[in-house]
Amino acid sequence: MVTVDHPGDSSEIVYPDGRVRRTGPRRRFRHRRRRPTGACGRQRRRTVRCRRRHARDRRIRAGVDLEGYLDHLPAGTGELLPVARHGLDRPLLLLGTDGFRDARLDRTWLPLARLDTTELVWLADAAHWGLSDYAALAPQLRDAGLMTAGDCAAPVGTGDPLPLVRRHVVDFLARHL
Repeated sequence: MVTVDHPGDSSEIVYPDGRVRRTGPRRRFRHRRRRPTGACGRQRRRTVRCRRRHARDRRIRAGVDLEGYLDHLPAGTGELLPVARHGLDRPLLLLGTDGFRDARLDRTWLPLARLDTTELVWLADAAHWGLSDYAALAPQLRDAGLMTAGDCAAPVGTGDPLPLVRRHVVDFLARHL
């Protein structure tokens, strides 16, 4: 089983037929069968939740952080979260984009990147929203003439990050689960 947060941190999805699916944390997680599990978080709130779960729950054998800062606020000056201070004894993939990389991300990620259990990958020609489902949607809007190439590239990047994100995350989880 792999748990992945919903891009954009929405709390629910409402389908056209009126069904509502909650996307927040689920208590049922602790009742799942004991099978290899991975946790993946994107952006701060989900990343922190996944990191805590990864650090505490031994069933989670691997984790993925998609550009989530690992410190407390205020931004850039806050204390590092325990996972960034102490590291993890299980595999962790830090996957970021060169369009989002900043001093704060380096400050919170680089201590972990020095550990044998951590893989650090930066995607070239990609931006922050290239790590979400928006990377598939924006080019379609551009191709339909509903947004300009520049408006598409700003949030996603000039490359095609989706295949790279999929490859890195799937390969990492396949190796460690």
